[in-house]
Parts: sequence; structure tokens; C-alpha cells
Amino acid sequence: MCSSDLVRFDADDLDAATTELDARFAAGEAAAHPLAAAYFAAYLRGFAARDLEAPTAFLAPDVVAHNHRLVGWGTVRGPAAVLSTAQAQFELAPDTQERVDHVRSCERGLLWESAWHGSREGGAFENLWITVVELDALGRARRIDVWE
Repeated sequence: MCSSDLVRFDADDLDAATTELDARFAAGEAAAHPLAAAYFAAYLRGFAARDLEAPTAFLAPDVVAHNHRLVGWGTVRGPAAVLSTAQAQFELAPDTQERVDHVRSCERGLLWESAWHGSREGGAFENLWITVVELDALGRARRIDVWE
């Protein structure tokens, strides 16, 4: 282990740790898989900003999303239908945020584990997700699968 591999943070400084991990991802997997990195960055920016128009450029016209969760939306087709799932979440819980815990990428795809968290009707919630995205040759999502 190199000394540069070990970084220490204050126990309560999650932002600094996240910034370090993001930098390492950018220098590693993201650099090796630019289409996947561009898709993921656009998705996260759009989600955080509640901008459901920008991510449309990163969805193939024939995108299909399959929700395999016990309680989910089933199968939806097309960019508008895919983005409507996030819109419904924002309407139910406007303070929803996404925390990404793990990411793996390859030339034409991504797998990530994340949690949507926020509050609804006075109580906190956290929905865990495992998401797999298959990208087309232009880096647009052509298939999205989600699980609990």
C-alpha cells in the first residue's frame, strides 16, 4: 500500500470522504469508461437538480426500464415514461436525495447500489436500489433494470 492510498478524515466529515472517492472514481473507472461516466454524471446532475429534461439526451428513444422490486412500476418504455418515475418520487417527497454507495462500470454499462432518502408525511424514509443500465453505442441508456 502506498501512502497515497491511505487518507484520513474527521469522523463527521462525510463530504470530504465523498469528494475523495469521487476523485478516485474519476481517475479510475470513469476515465476507463467515458460513456458510462458521462451517463452517470448526467443522471446524478439531473436527479439532484430535479431537471428531468437534461437526462433525456442520455436516454435512447426506445429505452425500456424494468422494475423488479416487490412494489414497483413494472415495465415502462420511452424517455418520458422512464423520467415520470422520478417525477412521481419528487411529487411524493420533494426532499428526496440519492446517496450512491457503490458503482461499477464497463464500456457499455453501469451497476450501482444507492438509496433514495428523504421524508414523507412527517417521517424519514430510505429506499435501497440496485440499478443496472445498458448503454447503446452513443452512451444512452437503452435498458434499465432496478431491484431492491
